[in-house]
Amino acid sequence: GIRDALDAGDEDLARELLARWQRVDAADLPRSEIVRHVIEHSVLSAHRHVFGVFAWYTLLAALGLGPAGAVLYRVSEYVYTYANRPARPTSQPVSASVVENASSAWAAIDWLPARVTALSFAFVGSFEEAVDSWRRHEAVNPLDNDGVVLAATAGAVNVRLGENDP
Repeated sequence: GIRDALDAGDEDLARELLARWQRVDAADLPRSEIVRHVIEHSVLSAHRHVFGVFAWYTLLAALGLGPAGAVLYRVSEYVYTYANRPARPTSQPVSASVVENASSAWAAIDWLPARVTALSFAFVGSFEEAVDSWRRHEAVNPLDNDGVVLAATAGAVNVRLGENDP
């Protein structure tokens, strides 16, 4: 829908669709930022819903537990997302220890799949630029799995992605 709105020149509709999709304030975003947000969210969604699941399926398939790996990955991501969701006045608070444990577990579980995804993007894009961007990002933010994926993607296709593009 966002792509179609941008193709039709309806940036207001594209902003509205982006705001509904990602629950962000997109009211003042220029066209280039709308496109950047769409690419970022699409890449991270592909990583979390396809590449990461496949990585864990493959890892545990060696032990005969492939589907369990896929479920482990998706459940871990769900718990992390749920624990770190924005608090609403009607929602129950999540304890700080649950947030910390969910975040730590997700960082550990997503570490290898994030790097596999980043390497995959490097292979299909500009390898040297992707690896260089990935290394620069990792030097500044060593535990930022999403940032690794975005940095490698940005280098592979030569675009600016992420909040702090290195």
